[in-house]
Amino acid sequence: MAEPARASTQLRSMAFGALFLSLFGGGWMVVALNTEAAVWLLACALLPTSLLVLRALALLHTASQVRAAEPAPTAAEAGAERALNRSVSLLFAAEIGAIVLAANLLNAYGHAAWILAAAALLVAAFFLPLARLVRYPVYYAISGAELVLCGIIIALMHTRIGLADPLFGLIMALTLWLTVVVLLLQGSRWGSGLLAEAPSPSPAAPR
Repeated sequence: MAEPARASTQLRSMAFGALFLSLFGGGWMVVALNTEAAVWLLACALLPTSLLVLRALALLHTASQVRAAEPAPTAAEAGAERALNRSVSLLFAAEIGAIVLAANLLNAYGHAAWILAAAALLVAAFFLPLARLVRYPVYYAISGAELVLCGIIIALMHTRIGLADPLFGLIMALTLWLTVVVLLLQGSRWGSGLLAEAPSPSPAAPR
């Protein structure tokens, strides 16, 4: 069984997760509001995304402070962290590739109206292997919620699925941002506790 990741590594994972999900949530909110005036895009997409990104960067800084207070990583720990980063990158690349492939196939076979629905389902499914990789059960919950909500929309609007694009955008944006809030709250509380427990640096010897 693999050794648990260091606290700083887990915090960095949470911070990067919050950062990317903030941006993706903003993109989905743009989809939801693409027919609205620019002021709505500013208030409901750009502003929340910017605030969440700033908080994610603050959590990343906290993770760096925690790492500075930890002993130097062993070769095994450094190798495990590189392997995790590589696996997450490959998973993300596979998700993007699956979305592009699905979009091209749907467009080629005359089902372009289903592209956004397929993208939402693929993004939701992406959290299942991600949760296992980074050992963060909240991702299982968000995946389940998104799959159920998207399934309900498809069941209700499958005959006019193109009209459901704003609903897919709204659901994905709000669920992603909710996940970001959970990540930031848990990460900030955990990071503050770790920093409070870290030993204070020894005072410099008098010269």
